[in-house]
Amino acid sequence: VESLFFEMLDEFIFNDLNDFSPKKNVLPIPNRIDLEADYSFQPNGKPVYLFGVKDVAKARLATLNYQAYLIENIKYHGWVVSEDFESLPKKDKIRLTNACDKQFTSLEEFKSNSYRFLEQER
Repeated sequence: VESLFFEMLDEFIFNDLNDFSPKKNVLPIPNRIDLEADYSFQPNGKPVYLFGVKDVAKARLATLNYQAYLIENIKYHGWVVSEDFESLPKKDKIRLTNACDKQFTSLEEFKSNSYRFLEQER
């Protein structure tokens, strides 16, 4: 059975976080479609870029993207919500943790706390 992680994440973001102007599939670096962020929010002048991570490939992609954003000197906050953080290999957890600003280790944690954290960004 395929996971519904991304569908549930999408539904929550566009139903419960609309106060923060969510956008899907955004390009922090124009013309670099290979560095697309899953979501962005605009609680203030600095965007919050969010990646949903359901497997090791997505964890690595989020890590690479955040590093590219830093190299390009983009001002942002990088967030990650994992489907199952504990299932990621240790080295990938370390790299991801070092690359992003905030991690939610489960969708439930994101649902419980994301609004409050976005409010703090205002």
